[in-house]
Amino acid sequence: MEPIFLSKEHTIFSFDANTAPAYEIDAGSILKIETSDEGYYLLSHGIPEEQLKKKTNPVTGPVYIRGARVGDVLSIEILAIEITRAWSVWLKNYGSLGDKTSETQVSEIPIRDNRLILSSRLCVPLDPMVGCIGVAPKKGIGSTVAPIGKWGGNMDLRELRVGTTILFPVFHPGALLSMGDLHAAMGTGELCCMAIEAAGTVTVRVNVERNRKLEFPRLQLNNATVCIGLGNKLEQAELKAIDQAYEVLTEELGLQPLEAFAYASSSLELRLGGPASPIALAYIPHPVFTDDAQK
Repeated sequence: MEPIFLSKEHTIFSFDANTAPAYEIDAGSILKIETSDEGYYLLSHGIPEEQLKKKTNPVTGPVYIRGARVGDVLSIEILAIEITRAWSVWLKNYGSLGDKTSETQVSEIPIRDNRLILSSRLCVPLDPMVGCIGVAPKKGIGSTVAPIGKWGGNMDLRELRVGTTILFPVFHPGALLSMGDLHAAMGTGELCCMAIEAAGTVTVRVNVERNRKLEFPRLQLNNATVCIGLGNKLEQAELKAIDQAYEVLTEELGLQPLEAFAYASSSLELRLGGPASPIALAYIPHPVFTDDAQK
């Protein structure tokens, strides 16, 4: 199946049910979305940050998925990410290291042999992922910066790379999917509030799952299910993630309560999402069921 191409000309700066769809597709379609790095390009050419604040963190979309209904679950499988340009962006007085620079510094990062050339003596692997993805929220307008919500947003999850499927509850007919903010590489939690920012394309397969209860976004990895918890504080987000993990173990995987507790206490992992809102990830490694576990 040939991907349907959606160009970065359809750049928007919010998740909003009132935004007219840029494209309509059928469930099961493969979509190739081009993303923009215009803000970083303009910064590198001396345009002041103040002039670009309304163009921060663009996404491309929205895409209307025919047949997606309120209460359904939208499934987005990441098939490919191609990075065309990458940037190191150090903003004065922004993020945890913003006080360590006296001026904003923006430089294009060369890409060679699947490596990011950070300097003449320093490189890191090219490790692309999607920073911002979501659907139209149930009420109001969702930001592409902060906060994030049950509809998604600027989650900055390293897990959003090729091979991952992300699930969203659908709040409006057609779901209205948008994504952008590609990263060529990013440390877990985006501790500097910036990654190696990038432009490129994301190829995804979009499907609709009916009759599935889902309150928060969720990730499906090759070897794990990842529950996403949100809250006003990190502790609340962690509890939300852990509660969901228990539901997965008991309701979806059919473990008895004591089995679920034992498996959670032996195997569950907690990790952080990005800095836009308190976000916690509960990793559930896929259990191996065996008849001779007691041997």
